[in-house]
Amino acid sequence: MITIIDDARLQAAKRAFSVRNVPLSALRTVDDRTRRPRPGDLVLARVVEPGRLRSLQTVSGRKSQLYPGDELILVYGNRYAPDAYEAECPPHLGLCELAAAGGLAGRVLETNARFASDKSPPTLIKPVGLFVDTEQRPLNLNDFRSETATLVRRDMQVICVFGASMNAGKTTMAGGLIKGLTAKGLRVGAAKVTGTCSGGDLFTFEDAGAVKAVDFTDAGMATTYKESIDQVVGGASVLLAGLQEAGCEVAVIEIADGIFQKETAALLKDDRFREMVDH
Repeated sequence: MITIIDDARLQAAKRAFSVRNVPLSALRTVDDRTRRPRPGDLVLARVVEPGRLRSLQTVSGRKSQLYPGDELILVYGNRYAPDAYEAECPPHLGLCELAAAGGLAGRVLETNARFASDKSPPTLIKPVGLFVDTEQRPLNLNDFRSETATLVRRDMQVICVFGASMNAGKTTMAGGLIKGLTAKGLRVGAAKVTGTCSGGDLFTFEDAGAVKAVDFTDAGMATTYKESIDQVVGGASVLLAGLQEAGCEVAVIEIADGIFQKETAALLKDDRFREMVDH
């Protein structure tokens, strides 16, 4: 069934950080008919039972506490987080979980033992339906990506930060580089090119002095887990082009997760990506 969402209901729904680039005016129609969601599809979901993730990071970055019955505007996707969840985009619009506090709907497959130490199960959500356009086609985050630009290197230096695993200190290192380079009078931009939708790292980059901070969601991906290497490399190029257009003299980019994660390893080996990076 097709449902038109009125203004009051739309304003009351909690919009996740993952959908910050999607204008409210686009989210008018929901389709609850049987479909197989794709990574990046926008979904209206209702909280059934808050669990391990009891708050949602909203478009402003503020954490909003979740209550049963809350309606959320999320995006479907996969997740790889060894210290939290591994999740996949489900094959149907049935019950699933909040797989990331930044606004990811998915089916949780595995939970880190320490992450689950409080015995709380994942937060359970019930999809109401997919957001669709005027032609009843599902809206996808990729429909709202930054305009594709051609990366012309000019004089912008690119520094890449990566690590052996999650929590190795990558964001701390990137923030330190941004702060130091900014203190030298350089105009510094920052990008997180892989990972799972969340504002925390972007806020760290901005706090350190980045004049512009972007991530893969700006390139149309809710997460980069299980995306093709072509898609990830293309997204990195779009993000760097945006920093270049903003007049950045230096770009500090972070690759999430560890070198044993498939997309991370493939990216570091890819000649196209290596040509983008100076240090």
